[in-house]
Amino acid sequence: MFERLKQSALVVMLVGICAALGCGDNADNPGQGDRVVWFVDGDSYSYGEVAGNSTSSHGFEIRTAQGVSVENEGISVSSSGPGYFEIVDTDCGAVISDRCTVNVEFAPPQQGGYSNSLLLEYVHNGQSEKVLIVMTGEGT
Repeated sequence: MFERLKQSALVVMLVGICAALGCGDNADNPGQGDRVVWFVDGDSYSYGEVAGNSTSSHGFEIRTAQGVSVENEGISVSSSGPGYFEIVDTDCGAVISDRCTVNVEFAPPQQGGYSNSLLLEYVHNGQSEKVLIVMTGEGT
């Protein structure tokens, strides 16, 4: 029970950070503002239930607005949560134009709720920007 409460509090905190940094979709998708870079999955993604000591992978697609290229300054799993989410590969290069994918593996060591975020830092029109997606999963 306490683990679920801690996970819920962390997810609320990460979603708040996400809102402040500008997560989610671009203006090409209705209701999403003027973002030029976004994760296709939106603000959050759940791996669902995964047996302890096994893994589940997901490809996070990053998109840019039509005709927009950004300089990729780094893609990382945030250190603000448990380290059970790991980037296993990506086809995102030094410049992101249109789309690329980051594959992240979730490997819960035991039962319980886990959460973290995937962060893309980039430069657009000379300005450093960030976009993130909150990742959650349940070890069973």
